[in-house]
Amino acid sequence: MNEKTLIVFFNLKEHVTDSDYLQWAKESDLPTVNSLESVKSYQKPSR
Repeated sequence: MNEKTLIVFFNLKEHVTDSDYLQWAKESDLPTVNSLESVKSYQKPSR
């Protein structure tokens, strides 16, 4: 299977800060996605 890169952009709701999103991504989203067999690597969002 060919490796693919996917770039995703998010529009945060007005009450959600960049810091809120990055904390959620680090604590919840990254571990969940990286545990999927179909995902080779899901990296921390960059600024």
